[in-house]
Amino acid sequence: MRILQRPDVKYPTLIRGYIDGPIRCESADGTEMWLPPQTGKLYIPPFLVEGKPFGVSHIQRRAKYFNLLYDPYIYHWGRFWRLQEEDETGKGKPGTEQGIYWRTPGWRWQVPDENSEGTNWIWSWGRAPGAHLD
Repeated sequence: MRILQRPDVKYPTLIRGYIDGPIRCESADGTEMWLPPQTGKLYIPPFLVEGKPFGVSHIQRRAKYFNLLYDPYIYHWGRFWRLQEEDETGKGKPGTEQGIYWRTPGWRWQVPDENSEGTNWIWSWGRAPGAHLD
């Protein structure tokens, strides 16, 4: 697949990564689930839970450190000294984390919203080191 061509897969595959904490996964409908922490280098393709597909999210809001290389190609790196706060339902509160987050240009997977034109793949020109996840 060419890097500038929109991916034709439904979910990304984490082909190499490290996550210091529980592993946050998302489904296309916004449902999230957590895998227990795993040691060593990670390879996690999309998977099913009770018939629903999930993929590893680039927003690892319970990890102080992560580096994630995905197929389709995009690389995410983060180091946080304050983790993202959660609301009363357990959802993350964007902007409450403190640390450094960076990503390369590439196709970024996300749950579809009003800005994504009904697709899970959003082109990202990358992100210079910043203080928030997204």
